[in-house]
Amino acid sequence: MLRPYKDIIKYFLQMNNLIQKYKRRSIRLKDYDYSQPGGYFVTIVTLNRECLFGNIVDNKIILSPIGGIIESLWKSIPQHFPFVRLDSYQIMPNHIHGLINIVDRTVVGAQHAVPLQKTEKFSKPIKGSISTIIRSFKSAVTREINQLRNSSGRKL
Repeated sequence: MLRPYKDIIKYFLQMNNLIQKYKRRSIRLKDYDYSQPGGYFVTIVTLNRECLFGNIVDNKIILSPIGGIIESLWKSIPQHFPFVRLDSYQIMPNHIHGLINIVDRTVVGAQHAVPLQKTEKFSKPIKGSISTIIRSFKSAVTREINQLRNSSGRKL
């Protein structure tokens, strides 16, 4: 049965309100070069906030095998990006907080999984940027966890 025109309009307005209500506003600075040296605080959250990384017991995180992968790959970031120094980090059941310091973007190094680009465009990585570092970390984490689960292509 087809809905009356007014019901369809009402439905789309309600959906638009929900989308706007839960749409995240970017806190990135317009025209800021996120590959320049400096300290960056990052938070990475699992898909649908699923608790995959461990459990809190007596106010301490007890890492799951997946949480162990997160920790191992987090610590390996400087091996793939020699211009990065890691500071404090905290793994929680469904997210990780971390401080990443870009100290010298002129150092060339290998990356986990992201090809090099000369200029940044929408959804295109730029060498040495915080988004490239995080994109590469997330790619490596997803690949390793999917290997652990024997579930190729699953999002985290």
